[in-house]
Amino acid sequence: MGKNIFVVEDLPMMRDLLTTTLEGLGHTVVGFAENGKDAIANYAKHNPDLMTLDISLPDMDGLFVLKELRLKHPQAKILIVTANDQKMLQKQALLMGASGILLKPFVVDDIKAALAQVFP
Repeated sequence: MGKNIFVVEDLPMMRDLLTTTLEGLGHTVVGFAENGKDAIANYAKHNPDLMTLDISLPDMDGLFVLKELRLKHPQAKILIVTANDQKMLQKQALLMGASGILLKPFVVDDIKAALAQVFP
């Protein structure tokens, strides 16, 4: 069963790749944000089953966005997307309430595995 997904990614090429892959897997991308401010402001408008959240955004850290969304929407499922493979950062994101981690660069099987982690 497909999920409604809100994609937060500042790089157009990566946003397009993630969107195309998610839609190819049967999900619907209900909206986009290119920065943390828009992600926080538009989360409730889209009411997604899942948000993919880039950790490196132009206006604020993705962990700050995660923290803010957790306060306002504690039930939110948020998949952190990052090219930073530091285990400490990943652990911190999970402790802050991230539903999972997807490392860039990714392939379709990586996305499937991350979604299975979020939606067992």
